[in-house]
Amino acid sequence: MAVIPVIKQLARDFADLAFPNMCLGCGTPLNDSEHFVCIGCLALLAPTGMHLTEPNEVTDLFMNKTIIEHGCSYFKYIKNGLLQRLIHDLKYRNQPDVGILLGRTAAYGLKRSGIFNDVDCIVPVPLHPRKLKKRGYNQSEKIAVGMSQVLDIPIDTNVLIKTTYNETQTKKHRYERFLNSQNLFKAQILPEHCNKHFLIVDDVLTTGSTLESCINEMKKIPDAKVSVFTLARAIE
Repeated sequence: MAVIPVIKQLARDFADLAFPNMCLGCGTPLNDSEHFVCIGCLALLAPTGMHLTEPNEVTDLFMNKTIIEHGCSYFKYIKNGLLQRLIHDLKYRNQPDVGILLGRTAAYGLKRSGIFNDVDCIVPVPLHPRKLKKRGYNQSEKIAVGMSQVLDIPIDTNVLIKTTYNETQTKKHRYERFLNSQNLFKAQILPEHCNKHFLIVDDVLTTGSTLESCINEMKKIPDAKVSVFTLARAIE
């Protein structure tokens, strides 16, 4: 009998007892098939239904500002609720895999609805290199990774870049958000980007100023079509 593998397994078992893998939602221990959030908590994340109906709240928001093909925010956003806590963990508590999990969860519903079936490429809203270095990852890219795994749509992190470092939008009012999001992004206009349908992905939609800035820049690509997706829609 091999002694070393047994000792390693005992060590892992002891670690699980001393520091169990807990659900980020309810704090209960997770089973082997669960990751970060238990099945019960995932079931509490209610879809908005926007992926099943157009026009909807997201498409209406951009109607008089710019042109998009499709748009939706997938989950209902409740202040101090589970989704808000999970997104906070994703962005500020070094839990990048939470983004992948939430992206995958939403993507199963998106796949059934077929809303983004003609999308050629997923484009996560980019972070400025300075913020990316500080956080260590782009939360929107993690969401996009989960979506890509289910929808089988490639991700392009080079087609849109953030050229200006700006302050966080969290505590800004609507007009301040608008001013803070102008001229921050630049599209890389390459031959392979022309005549493509891009899906811009972000975590939370509030005023839409950041996404509007991204959309308008992406529209500079010849014959580009743009759709938008966010995990949630927050109301000010």
